[in-house]
Amino acid sequence: GWNHHTQWPDTGASPTDEQMDTDITMLKAGGTNYVRGAHYPQDPRWLDRLDEAGIVMWSETLGPSVSVHNIQDPEWMEVQLTQLGEMLDNAMNHASIMTWGWFN
Repeated sequence: GWNHHTQWPDTGASPTDEQMDTDITMLKAGGTNYVRGAHYPQDPRWLDRLDEAGIVMWSETLGPSVSVHNIQDPEWMEVQLTQLGEMLDNAMNHASIMTWGWFN
C-alpha cells in the first residue's frame, strides 16, 4: 500500500481529472491494492476512481498531532465531530473505503 497526499506543483490540493488518472495509473503499475488517505476527507472523484480500480482506502478526518488537551476541549471536539459527519456523508457509499480513521 501507499500513503496518498493530494499535492501537485501546478494545482496544489485541487487536482485535475487527468492528474488523478495519472495517480491511479502509477498506483496500479506499482501493484498497489491499498491506499491510506492523508489527514483530510477525500475528493469524491478520487474515491470514484479507487472504486473503479479495485483499490481499497483508509479515509480519515483532519486531525494530525492530537493531544489530550485537544480531546478535552469541547470546541475542538465539536469541530472533529462535524468533520467526522462530513467524511461519512462524503464517502459512505464508496466500496473502496475499507478503514475509517479519526484523530490520526
